[in-house]
Amino acid sequence: MPASPPVAFIGYYIALKDRVRILTPRQIAVAVFLLAFAIRIVGIFATHQYRDLERFELERVSLSLAETGLFGNPYAIPTGPTAHVSPGYPLLLAAIFRIFGSGTTAEIVKQIFASACSAAVCAAIPAVSSIFRLPGAVGLGTAMFTALLPLKFRTETEGAWEAPFAALGLMLVISLTVLAWRE
Repeated sequence: MPASPPVAFIGYYIALKDRVRILTPRQIAVAVFLLAFAIRIVGIFATHQYRDLERFELERVSLSLAETGLFGNPYAIPTGPTAHVSPGYPLLLAAIFRIFGSGTTAEIVKQIFASACSAAVCAAIPAVSSIFRLPGAVGLGTAMFTALLPLKFRTETEGAWEAPFAALGLMLVISLTVLAWRE
């Protein structure tokens, strides 16, 4: 007679837990990264969001920087130099636009780049949770949840906003602060 669903689930959970214990933290991070990255890439190409070439302020500044060398023109009409956006991410986007142009190819590269950063955020969660001395299951569970279910899919993959990069930077700064504080 087969086991009831809850008993079978518990058995699968125990087997998975034993397998995860033999993985190193680096192997877990790589597995979470690959899972998160694959889900986001499949989503990008399934939804064809790379075909939408509408540009927002940050991207317009990046295009202006790539095409004219001017950190400016964030709006639909030329406005000159600007302090409307922070300089970090527009510089990265300007490099992408300079190398790949401003069409669909650049859009795909930009979205793959943003997806890789979002996947890196997911992969870093177990390490950050261990720095905060949370149980390993909490970090791994949270990492798997964020990898499997991108709640803000377009923000994480479109590359029009610096949110994934800011999240990764914030995780790094907070982790280093906690480590330094404990010293």
